[in-house]
Amino acid sequence: MRLIIDKGNTRTKVAVYKKEELLSVIAVGRLDVNFIAELLSKYDITATIFSSVSGLETVDVMDYLAKKTQLFIMSEDLYLPIRLNYFPKYSLGNDRIAAIVGGYNIFPQENILVIDAGSCICLDYIDNKANYKGGSISLGFQMKSKALNTFTARLPLVEINENKVSVCSLNTFDCIKSGIINGTIAEIRGMIDMISKEQDSEFKIIVTGGDANLLSENLNIQAFVEPNLVLQGLNTILDYNIKKRDA
Repeated sequence: MRLIIDKGNTRTKVAVYKKEELLSVIAVGRLDVNFIAELLSKYDITATIFSSVSGLETVDVMDYLAKKTQLFIMSEDLYLPIRLNYFPKYSLGNDRIAAIVGGYNIFPQENILVIDAGSCICLDYIDNKANYKGGSISLGFQMKSKALNTFTARLPLVEINENKVSVCSLNTFDCIKSGIINGTIAEIRGMIDMISKEQDSEFKIIVTGGDANLLSENLNIQAFVEPNLVLQGLNTILDYNIKKRDA
């Protein structure tokens, strides 16, 4: 079995896979050795991949994982089942790489657009020959709300938790929600149209991230929603590197 650790900006997702089967996924605020030890006592874990967008975990956790399992640290230097043409490579986030790999694992030999709706909204495109063609980064729903509150004198902080809101609203709270929700949806629809014209091809769309449902319910286009796409991609990358190391 394999342990997949994805450390994001606000929380860490820890998953256990048996080959391609997801057995368990837990979100935690912080990792510690006791938590890892409990997992290892419950599952026969032989290999771990650790991915972070905000730096490594504490030394004791990493040392423990290295002693108890075959540990891989996610980076652009690992063997990847896709080809990256990004400069510099190290600046492409681990979560974006994993999401792209996860998407290609779901739809091999297809053109794919991955939309990751989290703190940021990332769009990443990979063609049917496993060539990463590039992407874009924009503010996520919650980040837009925080920015409006932080950088203005009177606009309130609004929680974005509704699926739909009128485009033209009659109070400040709903106006902010409209601008963020409807504006973001319009932005992404426009980006999808621009990518379609730029790449001159049809493609599958996969939506993931914390706001995946909010996004997919409003896009009104055919899209595949996979909340654990990054974890699935990390599992694929781990499997790929184990096979390369053992070859």
